[in-house]
Amino acid sequence: MKEHAGIEARIEAPQGWRDPVADAPPVPDEGRAAPRFEPLRAGQNAGIGGDELSVQVGWRKCELDLDVSALLLGPDGKVRSDADFVFYNQEVSADGAVVHGGKSDDGSVVSDSLELDLGRIDPAVAKVVIAVSVDGGVFGQVADLVVTASVSGGRGFRFTPTATVDTALICAEVYRRNGAWRIRAVGQGYRDGLAGLARDFGVDVE
Repeated sequence: MKEHAGIEARIEAPQGWRDPVADAPPVPDEGRAAPRFEPLRAGQNAGIGGDELSVQVGWRKCELDLDVSALLLGPDGKVRSDADFVFYNQEVSADGAVVHGGKSDDGSVVSDSLELDLGRIDPAVAKVVIAVSVDGGVFGQVADLVVTASVSGGRGFRFTPTATVDTALICAEVYRRNGAWRIRAVGQGYRDGLAGLARDFGVDVE
């Protein structure tokens, strides 16, 4: 006011005045909304409805180590070559669409992950098998094993497999059906570990 009318003035709130309405809480970023996980039982399947799928296998931290892997299969249910086996020693599929994301540890829960770009998966691939193996023990010694699959857009799926004497486990299958991708909870166990599982799908295990 001084600049425009030559009047010095200062606006202050009256003593003891309080804003009658509290500030509203910040609006959450809708683009970062947490996924809504739909429970799946063994054998149950659902449409994915998105191109980007993040799969995590988590468990309560213990002395055992678990590893997640993926096998890209053709219509015959076998890998086309060993390049279709994605795991900690081969972290990316030949088409670059399936990536081993690595482990995270929050102090009480450990998880291992895979990232799938479904739109980039080679058309010759009919199915991606998601597996987990345990080193130095069996799944009966692992607590709170849970599989979560988060879809771009906020949707997700949760599956709690049960296994005891097995050392490898097929958690889920991501497969094509009528031009769209679906996910199926599996829970099939193997007693001869990751090598036995990989061998069943045509990987040349030395």
